[in-house]
Amino acid sequence: MGEIADRVARKLRADGVGIMSCLSGIGANAASVFETAVAADVAIVIDGCQLRCGKSIFQRSNIDAIFFGLNELGLEKGQTPVIDDVIAQTAKQINEKLEEV
Repeated sequence: MGEIADRVARKLRADGVGIMSCLSGIGANAASVFETAVAADVAIVIDGCQLRCGKSIFQRSNIDAIFFGLNELGLEKGQTPVIDDVIAQTAKQINEKLEEV
């Protein structure tokens, strides 16, 4: 589901919801990547699997964020197809939840 998480993030960015940052760069404490994430009005983490690695990286880095697990949005690892309809619907769900915050 990592591909779905990536494509949803790219769609949200294209829709003007935010920018993307490198999760590995944050985990590695790369200064420019870290500063970009900290400077965001709202940091969003979309985790593709139940291990929640993205959430863990942000928490250990002390970066406030809103976390979305794809399984909590009804997607199933290894079962949900990577198709445009799934990407669009998932981005819509996340955007709606962000509007509630």
